[in-house]
Amino acid sequence: MWVSGDINLPDINWEDNCVEGHQYSLTINNTFLEFLYDNGLSQIVDFPTRRSNILDIFVTNRPSLVESCESVGGISDHEVVLTKSMILAQLCPPARRRIYLWSKADFNHIRQSIQSLCEDFVITYPPTTPINILWNKFSDICTQCLNLIPTKWSTTKQKQPWITRQIKQLTRKKQRAYKRAHLTNSLSDWATYQDLKRLSQRECCSAFNNYVSSFIDENNNVTKKLWSFIKNRKQDRTGISTLEHQGTTYTDSLSKANVLAEYFSSVFTQEDTTNVPVLEGNPLPEIPPIHIHSDGVSQLLHTLKAHKAAGPNNLPSYFLKEVANVPLPFL
Repeated sequence: MWVSGDINLPDINWEDNCVEGHQYSLTINNTFLEFLYDNGLSQIVDFPTRRSNILDIFVTNRPSLVESCESVGGISDHEVVLTKSMILAQLCPPARRRIYLWSKADFNHIRQSIQSLCEDFVITYPPTTPINILWNKFSDICTQCLNLIPTKWSTTKQKQPWITRQIKQLTRKKQRAYKRAHLTNSLSDWATYQDLKRLSQRECCSAFNNYVSSFIDENNNVTKKLWSFIKNRKQDRTGISTLEHQGTTYTDSLSKANVLAEYFSSVFTQEDTTNVPVLEGNPLPEIPPIHIHSDGVSQLLHTLKAHKAAGPNNLPSYFLKEVANVPLPFL
């Protein structure tokens, strides 16, 4: 929403969003400010447009989409407000990531490769080798075997997840019917195009409704797809909308960060650190030795959630779970 024009309210201090002058009644000024607050509108113009007053304004409900707002010399005693704004928020393209094709992997060959590499690993590195070196070498072995698995790359295009193959075929059929009708200008061809157009709209609406309904499972629990859908439907260029604090509206990133930091820090208790008691004894008690057995490692590897994201070592849980029995003696 964009609203602009000469409101002729010089009493409003737009920096603090308060009324300071008495040229017009307080009711008029407060009513206009409440209108902006109630509708989530932000005033963008921050420079005087006539003498020292801001009379010409530009308000919008999407201040993050405004790229620039500057004054240009006008033909009257008012400055011209030139505002450049985007209509739609620019969505960041999905990150390109590697997808492993587990169904096409030859795990028998992979297990044999891991077996051979682990045998060389035991011969090369004695048990007294530092743990970081051992772990890095084992990670290299797993990474080397991961290269034996077929992969593909995810797309970087924005796509609607509810659009199925059947809907795409119907859309292409509709486009062909439009080209034919536009070329022949026949009433029957235009009728065929209109029928396909209505059918395509019904199928798209039905697919969208079914996709939204799948966000909640049989136990009324929200699925992960809901948050991806909300992220895809965003209207702003920034992640945090306009914030209001103590009667002041903040739109820039630094001010919003300071407002949030002040809010979250206010819930913490301010402890008195001048008289901190000193505990007797060793503050770090000793723990008994840790014994690692093959059964425990096997249980941990087999209980990994296969479809969870990989950790900092970039080793997929599915891979570790499939080859868990091979490196057990070496681990």
